[in-house]
Amino acid sequence: MAAPVQPSLAESLGQMVPLFLVFGAAMWFLSIRPAMKRQKEQESLQKSLQKGDKVLVQAGFYAVVDEVKENGNVFLVFGGSRVEFQRQAIVSKVEG
Repeated sequence: MAAPVQPSLAESLGQMVPLFLVFGAAMWFLSIRPAMKRQKEQESLQKSLQKGDKVLVQAGFYAVVDEVKENGNVFLVFGGSRVEFQRQAIVSKVEG
């Protein structure tokens, strides 16, 4: 009786490489690519801020943009108080 033939290391790796490529592509399209898209949208929002825009800050406060400085900081007005924030603290614009 003949002993069963075991595949060589090269054959085993040759079968595994396409599987790794498929899983890598799936990870890219399901997690990395959407995160990059959200980051680009957030950056464009922060660069497009203008005086009078109503925004939501990470701390959960709603405010109005009073001034955008050259160094990237933004002055916001909270019910009469003027506070300076970094642009990265702006989560979204609020319509209305």
